[in-house]
Amino acid sequence: MSSPAWPRTKLADPDDPGPVIRLMSSCFAAGAGRLNEFYAEARRRDPHNFDMHELAVMLTCAKWYGSHERMFAVAHSAAEAAPPGHRTTLLPLFAHFEYAMREFAWDDRSKQSQKAVRRYFRKPEVQQDCDAWIAKFRSAPPSSEQLTQVRQWMAAYYSLIRRRKEAKVVFDEIGPYVSPDNQWGWFWGDMEYGYLKSWWWANGVAGI
Repeated sequence: MSSPAWPRTKLADPDDPGPVIRLMSSCFAAGAGRLNEFYAEARRRDPHNFDMHELAVMLTCAKWYGSHERMFAVAHSAAEAAPPGHRTTLLPLFAHFEYAMREFAWDDRSKQSQKAVRRYFRKPEVQQDCDAWIAKFRSAPPSSEQLTQVRQWMAAYYSLIRRRKEAKVVFDEIGPYVSPDNQWGWFWGDMEYGYLKSWWWANGVAGI
C-alpha cells in the first residue's frame, strides 16, 4: 500500500513500523481482513523487522487465519529477503514448530505425540530446510542483541534431532538467564521442564 494513504502527523514518524505492527497484532481479535494491508505497509517502513514478520507468520498459520502452506510461504519469503546474521532468517524454524504443534501436539502432549514431533524434525527435508536457514544466520555477525528467542529455537531444534554438540553451543550462547519459550511446553509438556531437560542432555547430565 502506498504511504500517502496513511495519516501523517507531527507526532508520528511515517517510517516508524511500530504503530502498524500494533495494528497487525489487533488482527488476533479483529480478524485478518486488513492483515495484508497492514503487513505491506509495515514492510515498506522496515522491510526486515523481526516482530512484524513473526506476527505475520503467526497470523497466517493454520490455527489462526491461514494454512500451513501460507505460513511457510511467509516465513520463507521473509527469511530469504533478510540479510545474513539477521534473526528474521530463522523464522522458518518457528514455522516448523507451529506446523508440528498443530499436527502432532494440538490436543495431545503424550509420549506418542512427542515421538511424532521428533520423527517430523528428523525428516531429511525438514533438517535440510532448518539447517540452511541456521547457516544463513551464522554466516554473518548477528545484527541484533535480542537473540534469546531465536537461539531457543535453534536449541530446541537440535535437541529434537539429538545433535548434542550443536545444542550445547547454542545453550552456552543463551547463558544462565532465560525465560523458556513456548516450544519447550509444546513438545516436552512443560516449558521449564523441557528447557532444563534439554539443557541437561546437551551438557551430558541426563538423557532426553
